[in-house]
Amino acid sequence: VDAIMTLSRAAETKHLSIQEVRARLAIIREKPRAYGRWLTILAVAAGCGAFAFKMGGSPADVAATIAVAAAGQWWRVTLLARNLSPLVTTAAVATLVTLLGILLGLGAPISSNIVTNAAVLLLVPGVFLVGAVYELISGNLVSGLARGAYAVMLIMAIGAGIALTLSVFLAWSS
Repeated sequence: VDAIMTLSRAAETKHLSIQEVRARLAIIREKPRAYGRWLTILAVAAGCGAFAFKMGGSPADVAATIAVAAAGQWWRVTLLARNLSPLVTTAAVATLVTLLGILLGLGAPISSNIVTNAAVLLLVPGVFLVGAVYELISGNLVSGLARGAYAVMLIMAIGAGIALTLSVFLAWSS
């Protein structure tokens, strides 16, 4: 994110050509990840598990949340690696996380609400929201509004995935 922000500012102030920007983007894309895929999945799952605990979840809720969030983050990384749209990926992961939370709640003594709510937090676009506020405070109205609009679109994708899963589950269980 930092490399992209730096590039966007350099493109504006140094009047970089489209070819120069594309070349620098290719360099950024080829940089190795700071942390491996599995470490990231584990960290995201642990964070979601901590949210489940903070929401008053039992140890079983925390364990279920860790499992559901790990599956969700794995699915997210897998879909993004295949160049699927981030909005479609977000909706798909929200669908999966909600479905897993519901299904685990049917067969185990856990709170599906806590598990689903805590696990779906991996999708919250915090970086985009913070970036939007920073850009707006800095006076960069266009980029701030663009980041904010993108964050809102991601939040809507999360809601769509959850709503789809709940609608299908409620229709099926009736």
